Amino acid sequence: MNRAMTIVVYTSVLTVCLGLDYPRNGPCKADYDGPYKESEMKEYTAMANCTEGRFDWNFPMGATLFRMQSSVYDDFQFCFQDLYGSQLAGYWKIYDVTGEKIVQIAKPTKRGQVVCRQSQNGRVGLFLQSTEKKTYTAAFAYKLESK
Repeated sequence: MNRAMTIVVYTSVLTVCLGLDYPRNGPCKADYDGPYKESEMKEYTAMANCTEGRFDWNFPMGATLFRMQSSVYDDFQFCFQDLYGSQLAGYWKIYDVTGEKIVQIAKPTKRGQVVCRQSQNGRVGLFLQSTEKKTYTAAFAYKLESK
């Protein structure tokens, strides 16, 4: 029981230290499981009225297509930040699939760096692909910024 409490406190302290104000259990948080095979792909669509939130990918394997279509802004930047350093450690690759071209997003050069992508027609799409390295969870926080 004490061990579980320690993990929860550790996660909360990590979030505060990085300066994140995204709700840990807010309405715009997704706990996403799977896919469980390297060859599978799943899709996740964020709630349209969310202007900030977080996406936790538990046991990342295979690939996930993350979509955001805002009902709040027509033109926006989708900004996100890796929460646990998992992208820096090489646990996933992220591609912008918003437009007609697929563009790999460069890995942040330091922990806590925010990466922004421009919406097209009020939409943003990210393709998240796990690598051969394995981890328990990968997560990012996001925020929409109007132009």
